[in-house]
Amino acid sequence: MENQIERELTAVELNKIALENLQEQANVKADELTARYGKKVHPFLFFQNEGDAIEKIAVGYMKEPNRMDKLQAIDVAFQSPMRAGMRLLEMGLIKEESDHRYLNDDSAYDAINIGAYQKALTVVQYSTDLAKKKVV
Repeated sequence: MENQIERELTAVELNKIALENLQEQANVKADELTARYGKKVHPFLFFQNEGDAIEKIAVGYMKEPNRMDKLQAIDVAFQSPMRAGMRLLEMGLIKEESDHRYLNDDSAYDAINIGAYQKALTVVQYSTDLAKKKVV
């Protein structure tokens, strides 16, 4: 028999477990919102580390943009990716289900908002990548 050494989890390991749990909860809620709205809902989770602790967690939910909105975002993204992401987020964010800091103009939330713009744009980039794979 091997002796197993028991140890306490580090703060980093505890944070990782907590984030995985939060992401799983966000995914479950996104599935519920997808059923309610009849279109794919994408969850996103942003946080900041403050020392060993995770602070300022913000969960948001964005409806999948329609084809025209995706095409417009792709066009705008060539000139200004952040503007394209901002527009997608403003159109698709489910405000009543998302953290109030999204779309808040207070500069204290800039990191959260800029991250959300980038995440919103990845939804369109993912669709574009899928289209490229299907074109022969």
